[in-house]
Amino acid sequence: MVVRGLNRRGKEIRVKASGFTARAFQHEIDHLDGVLFTDRLTSLDTLKKVEELEAEEDLERDSEAIRA
Repeated sequence: MVVRGLNRRGKEIRVKASGFTARAFQHEIDHLDGVLFTDRLTSLDTLKKVEELEAEEDLERDSEAIRA
């Protein structure tokens, strides 16, 4: 993802981002456009608690460690 904007002096800048940083940029751009992250969900069933997401990440890390 490439984000364009203006610096404090009004000069155009571009920032190339990927991964979490790209998601953060998209989230903030969505705020400016009046879009909430729940507007992008295909189903409210996809919402999970942070603890559930962390548990899934732990399982994935454990699986990768076992394969290595």
